[in-house]
Amino acid sequence: MKITRVEAFQIETPRYYGKISGHAIVKIYVENGLVGLGEASDSRAANLSSLTKRYNQLLVGCDTIRIVEINEMLRQENFGSTISNAHLVLAIDLALYDLNGKAQGVPACMLLGGWKGACTIFNVACVASGPIYVRRLFALAEAAGLECLIGTDQESTLGTSAQVPVGVSMPNLNLPCDPMGPVLYTTSPAKKRIHAEGSYLYPPEGPGLGIELDEDKMKQMTIVSA
Repeated sequence: MKITRVEAFQIETPRYYGKISGHAIVKIYVENGLVGLGEASDSRAANLSSLTKRYNQLLVGCDTIRIVEINEMLRQENFGSTISNAHLVLAIDLALYDLNGKAQGVPACMLLGGWKGACTIFNVACVASGPIYVRRLFALAEAAGLECLIGTDQESTLGTSAQVPVGVSMPNLNLPCDPMGPVLYTTSPAKKRIHAEGSYLYPPEGPGLGIELDEDKMKQMTIVSA
């Protein structure tokens, strides 16, 4: 699948205790009509149009199955944005996993090599340039005999939907974590929030990241798009 266009939205999500967090949501469009969704969590782009233009310059025409190659290319880029480079790599990495999962009709955790039930708790955050790079960090930790956890509480529903599959696919997660952003926020850009039951988070059902954006909510939460 070849990328035809990248679109970005700056949204704001208030928390129950008053703080308002910004998230940059990206949409990657491909030839067959599928759309991949990604998120630069807890981030604000001062010039979203310039960032979106650079995304399109770098990504249009790329084959979405070449996730590692695209990740390596983006990690060499200095976007010069108010959003960190790592966050911007993360957003595209998530969208590519979402796209490829949708194309194959499988959840993103299957693409990462995991199965439901592989772990029950998980904090090496996806902000470290996305799942591609995070998996290397976990492998290094496993080789060194180090314990791992995963999370942060900054992501919206879309960002958390990527944290969960990473956690599911890593065998060396052995400490409690805090990926609780969707619980803290008063609203969500998604039609359905991450399922939480007791102390467990569950991967969303469906292909890719398993998240579908609610366009009406997106309109209410978006402060700029490009």
